[in-house]
This record gives sequence, structure tokens and C-alpha cells, in this order.
Amino acid sequence: MKLTAQQLEHVDHALDFIEAHLNLPVRVEDISQHVGYSLFHFCRIFNAATHISPYTYLMRRRISEAALQIIHSKRRLTDIAVDFGFQSSEVFGRSIKRLFGLLPSELRKAGMLDPRLILPALTPEKLVIWQNFQGYTMKKEEVPAFTLSGVMTRWDGSAAALQICRQSLHQGVNHSLSAGQVSVRFFPDHWSLDGMYYFAGYKFPNTNCATPEWFVEKTFAAQPFLVTSSGVDPTETEALLDFYQCVWFPTSSYRVDVPFLLEKTLGEGQVQIAWPTQAKTWLNG
Repeated sequence: MKLTAQQLEHVDHALDFIEAHLNLPVRVEDISQHVGYSLFHFCRIFNAATHISPYTYLMRRRISEAALQIIHSKRRLTDIAVDFGFQSSEVFGRSIKRLFGLLPSELRKAGMLDPRLILPALTPEKLVIWQNFQGYTMKKEEVPAFTLSGVMTRWDGSAAALQICRQSLHQGVNHSLSAGQVSVRFFPDHWSLDGMYYFAGYKFPNTNCATPEWFVEKTFAAQPFLVTSSGVDPTETEALLDFYQCVWFPTSSYRVDVPFLLEKTLGEGQVQIAWPTQAKTWLNG
């Protein structure tokens, strides 16, 4: 269901209303009345724009903001729970653990959380781009072991750092001997504080292919991957990652906080993303 610009604007008003009421008692009916829609029509439009139900979005935003307060403040956990509408510490604890894998006290002791598990406030710009991902799904593929040769850098998330890495990769490579570029984002322990690593490499048909002396090799064991059903333009890679991290993974039986992910450049220049499959083993803990 493709929404009109006016419908997306109404959803944006609803998102603003939710942000203003994260610490106040508010129902989905209140949000629908604020934007002038019937409850049924509002839920239909909101789902089409965000791919999340209004209630789920409201609760995940509250849990995300509560988790950030657990990490970044010294407020009592019971006070944080009450502020975000949780009248029971047990319900609050289960909600935090379901999303982050840790109880509130454990999360505070850890002193950090994986940013990929946080649902940020959605923006109008993001909603417009997400309309392009209607119908995108995930497929499971068994991938045999493979080795990449290329360059790695610590990545601060900037586009400039990626550009330098890719330029270093392309120097002195006979592209006719390669089987397409594959980039890897590595998320080591404490990466949210220290930064992630970005590896850009090529698959070569054999180990005798001449590669620059600054290249390193990374070998990946045979394993199943979850692969996006379609590729996207490289400029939309971040938006597609947000889409899956915010929408697909939280309602699946798989974890988004995996140690790495692959970005494979397809023949037509588009990028396909693949995550190693890891189940949410802690969900019922």
C-alpha cells in the first residue's frame, strides 16, 4: 500500500504526538483522534507507513527511551519504569529483557547496549524511503565457506572513512580475476563505544591471484545466512539496514545483534545484505 504525501504527513503528526506523550498515559485511540482518523483507518495508514502497529511502536519507543535512561542516568529503576507507564517492576523487567536480553539491573551494570536494538523516533525522511521497501522479505541461504582478500579499517560511521577504504581496495586489483566486491561490518565487543570495523574485499578464484601487499584475508565458515530478497542502490543501504533492524528482526525469531553482516555488490551495482542466522535464545529466559 503506497501512501500519499498527505497520508505520510498525517503519520508524521502522529509520531510527533507519540514523542510528546512517551511519559504520559495515552491510548492508540487518542493518537488516531489527534490526526482526525477513525481507529481502524489510522491503524491501517500507520502500519503502511512504518510497518509497525501504533501500539507496538508506542511501547518500543517507551522501552528504548527507558533503556537509555537506565544506561545514562542514576535514577532508580522503579522511577524509570513508572515514568514510562510500567506500573509493575516485573512487567518492566520482562519488557527490557525481551528486547535487550538483560534485566534492567543487568543492563545498568553492563553500562552499554547495542544501538541496533534501539528504536529511534522515526522521521518523515525515513518514512518516505521506507515506502521503497514495500514487499521486501528475507530468505535463508546455506552459504559455503569462502575467503575474502581486501582491506580493513576501524570505522567511525562516516562516509569519508568508507571512501578511503574502498579506494585502497581498488588500487592494483585486476578486477577480471575477482568475483565481485563483498563488504563486511564487524561488531566486536564494546563496538558502540570503540567503533566497528569495516572490511572491503573481493573473492578470488584461487590463492595464486596477485594481490597488493597491504591486503589481508578473512575466511568465513560455511553457515546459513538471512539474505534480503532484493538489492538496493548503495545510497539506500543505511535506510534498508534501519528498516530490517527496526521492523523485521524484532518480530522474528532471529537476533539483530549479530557479530557481523555482509554487503554483497550485485552485477547491476545494487547491494544485497546478509546476516548470519542467530536465534533469540534468551527470549523465554
